[in-house]
Amino acid sequence: MSPRRSGSARSGATSGVAHDPTIAQKAVFVLWGLALVLTYLVFLPLIALSLWRAVRAARRIEEYVQDTLVAAQGIQRNLTAAARLAETQALLADLAAALRRLEATLVQPAGAGPAEERR
Repeated sequence: MSPRRSGSARSGATSGVAHDPTIAQKAVFVLWGLALVLTYLVFLPLIALSLWRAVRAARRIEEYVQDTLVAAQGIQRNLTAAARLAETQALLADLAAALRRLEATLVQPAGAGPAEERR
């Protein structure tokens, strides 16, 4: 035999099962179908679960924010009371100073006390 084969022999040798276009198309469709099944059975539930967890976490965060807001309002009320207490303390210091001045003017000197009244 010669190293070259005839045209019919060559076409028979290259037309194997792997090069059949219908088998390649079937393989693509099978892989495509498996990818769709994998997507519907695995990825979509994972995505739904992740979204559900994110929504649940967001609701918890919202609850914590509401609790924090209530606490912050209480702190603000207490700070307002503390500011008023500081104002009251300043007013009491002014009142004490005024009372000392009044006492100084009303208290008689030590020598002019009750002895002068007896005369």
